[in-house]
Amino acid sequence: MQYVCIYNKSCSNPTQCPALNCYGKLLHTVVTGWDDKECIKTFETIGHDTHMLRKLDSVIKYKAGTSQY
Repeated sequence: MQYVCIYNKSCSNPTQCPALNCYGKLLHTVVTGWDDKECIKTFETIGHDTHMLRKLDSVIKYKAGTSQY
């Protein structure tokens, strides 16, 4: 699976992607000090827009290479 990002046309290893790393640090910095309700609302919004929970569910349920999106 390849992840498309603005830094590079595709990232074969998202854990080493500088753009995703910076995005994670930015999110962490932004939400520092927020109360739980604000964090939950942000998580729900990002999860809905990126279909994150559906993708995570596929990762958990299926063996590698058997799920088709």
